[in-house]
Amino acid sequence: MKYWVIYPVMISDAAVLTRVPKVGPKAYKYFKGISLLDECPSQDEMTMNYDDDYPEGIKLYDILSNIRDLIVANSKVKECLDGLGVANVEYIPISLLNHKKELVSQDYFILNPLCCENIIDMDKSEYRMDPLDEGQIASIDNMVVDFEQVAESAKFFRASKKKDSFFITDDVKQAFEAAEITGYKLFEAEGWDGLDI
Repeated sequence: MKYWVIYPVMISDAAVLTRVPKVGPKAYKYFKGISLLDECPSQDEMTMNYDDDYPEGIKLYDILSNIRDLIVANSKVKECLDGLGVANVEYIPISLLNHKKELVSQDYFILNPLCCENIIDMDKSEYRMDPLDEGQIASIDNMVVDFEQVAESAKFFRASKKKDSFFITDDVKQAFEAAEITGYKLFEAEGWDGLDI
């Protein structure tokens, strides 16, 4: 079994989203692996805007780039994950507003995986701990996967010691490829250098 780190990819014509919605959970909470749905108001209020720094970026891919590197994805991605029986993920519905602050889509979600796995071998990996966030890794130079510590049922999850990173399994990767999901890039978790390039 291989595991992959998933990131939204920057594409020249793609819509790039700014901050998290102004209402609802504070930005840091999206990286805690905790339930957030009860803190979210209606979808109409949960807006994410196209970034004015990318005026040419208007095309909507299945997964959208954003300044926080959250997984913002559409219903096509949700259907893929549902089809694989992926559990412990909250789909927080949002409204997308273009550069003119006009509604362009309500088919997107912030994906909030609640499952955290001890995928990082803390003895063999090379990393630096975060002095401001106790127990969390700030940066990683060489990741060694602890395969025995990942639950067999975990398909889309966070690393328990690096909750701002998202991981998928081979079968999710294959499902995304079969469905021709767009707007993301993958890095093999074993040997990952912590970068998204």
